Amino acid sequence: MSALPNSSASELVTTLGDACRFLAERLQADDATLARVFKPMGLSVDAVRSPAAWDNPLPLGLAPDFRQSVIDTGRRILTERAELPPLNGRDRIDERSVMFDQQAPLQAAARAVWTFPEPVTFDELMAADLTPAEIIEGFLWADLALLVGSGGTGKTVWLLWMAVCIALGRPFFGHAILKPGRVLFLTGEDPKHVVVATVRQICRAMALSDRDIKTVLDRVRISDVTGGKAKLSAVKDNLVVPSELPIIIGNASRDQEVVATMFDPTISFAAGESRVNDSEQGIVESGRIVRDMIRCASIFSHHTGQGPAKSREFSMYSSRNGSALPDGCRMEWVMHRAEDAKQWRALTGRPIEKPRYGYEMAVVRCQYAAPPDAHYFFEREGHSIERVPPRPTNIGKADRAEPVDAVVELKARNEQGLNLLLSEFEQGVRLSRETAVQVMQARMDVTRQPARDVVSALIDAGLVVECLLPNPPEHGARTYLHPLRRGVRLPNDVKLAPPPKPRKSAAGEAAAGRA
Repeated sequence: MSALPNSSASELVTTLGDACRFLAERLQADDATLARVFKPMGLSVDAVRSPAAWDNPLPLGLAPDFRQSVIDTGRRILTERAELPPLNGRDRIDERSVMFDQQAPLQAAARAVWTFPEPVTFDELMAADLTPAEIIEGFLWADLALLVGSGGTGKTVWLLWMAVCIALGRPFFGHAILKPGRVLFLTGEDPKHVVVATVRQICRAMALSDRDIKTVLDRVRISDVTGGKAKLSAVKDNLVVPSELPIIIGNASRDQEVVATMFDPTISFAAGESRVNDSEQGIVESGRIVRDMIRCASIFSHHTGQGPAKSREFSMYSSRNGSALPDGCRMEWVMHRAEDAKQWRALTGRPIEKPRYGYEMAVVRCQYAAPPDAHYFFEREGHSIERVPPRPTNIGKADRAEPVDAVVELKARNEQGLNLLLSEFEQGVRLSRETAVQVMQARMDVTRQPARDVVSALIDAGLVVECLLPNPPEHGARTYLHPLRRGVRLPNDVKLAPPPKPRKSAAGEAAAGRA
């Protein structure tokens, strides 16, 4: 491709402002032409004609690489036009006179937005993944997810519990954390101090050590965007488009090791309820921008409609308003609170009394795992959440026949005990069985027998193994409890304690004496 006949014409497209002038003012395109080209991008005619606005593409909601695309397109078209016969009687191109026909701005804008794709390379073919990164085993992937529930069900606490587990790399109700890291929690409803207090109560419910709490404070980042100014979708020229917020989030979070971004609640980030479905589609597009820029999960909490809430409907479209949001998310969880103790007993076979309450959660959509219709049952008291198994007589449907492992069947108190032992072990503290019982009594505020039951349940589940101390003291315990994370094996250099000798009953000892 030959050089431009005038160096000043080449300089015309070296900055974004000049590229804008090339596409608008210098081409002398009328407003109708510019509107037809740029309106689908969410840009007004005034914005296109203002070179200063193009110096910062974020307010216009443009992709970060759009700037270079415009410059490259302008340079290519200028070069191509320089090789063609003069137009409109003009025999040269300069920075003050770039007069092309009316098709030039349409072609330039189209090439900046879309070009015919190149063929897929062999390396690209071999490296392509069918699924995004798996963050929580069998439960959460780096894609769009939707949590649906009526007000007061506990969506915020449930999401923050998930955030703490991801931050610490600890099992989330029986599901291993495969990709621990930071979680960005954007609250559009509760002020920051309320969310912080909720995180504190969750840490207490989990019986976390000071060291783990410091990790949570570092990895769970809370952004207070209450006040209605931070929107994921916006109305521009009567079109609902993604706002600049997802690009700002993506640019600020690139190097922060964020694995999940949570938006609570979704309605606080919408452009408004007058154009529900369009607004939801803008939110979906914004969630995809965040997902692609950070390679993380974008999780939205949303309210149920009045009908599904009353009938306890578990379906993909249980959420309020439009269908664009559930259609655009690859994972969806719907939760409903049990109406009373009688209903909860029918679901789980367990009695329940206030202030404790139960709720059922269904995985109504999961593109990356099967079966999608798995039901979970939780009991909550304060900020403590316990997952419980369904009532055996209710396991007649496939959607409630999900097998649960040892961690799932443990009660919330047992899971707290496991977290406590892990925290002490990671700090170099080796607890004997008796010492572990004493520590649990003090840290978990339970009596001796429940603490012993916790230790026994963890050992029976294979989550705690009794091992020999490498350098045992002359007097005192010679063994310690070695806690294990789910899926982690005992190191080869650790020796198991010999099994205790069976104790004879009093009658057996008397018989042995007579013999």
